[in-house]
Amino acid sequence: MSLSNANIQLQTALTALERVSAIFHIVPEEKAGIGQIVERLRGDVSFEDVSFSYNGQEMVLEDLSFRLRGESMLSLPGRVEWEKPR
Repeated sequence: MSLSNANIQLQTALTALERVSAIFHIVPEEKAGIGQIVERLRGDVSFEDVSFSYNGQEMVLEDLSFRLRGESMLSLPGRVEWEKPR
């Protein structure tokens, strides 16, 4: 293995470590654990006027409403940003 390839592998590993470390530094939400655990949903699911913000200021979802019919799947892809842990 050449020195340049070793450096590339090291940088890739360090980037992965930063991402994994960021996951472990996530602070739980205040109301985590409230509610009921559901093994499997049956029927339709509706979301009405849903809004969401990661930082409490800049909305990433605003007034989103939709209905999923039973046995449907939904994916909301978006940009992923990782912050380096401090």
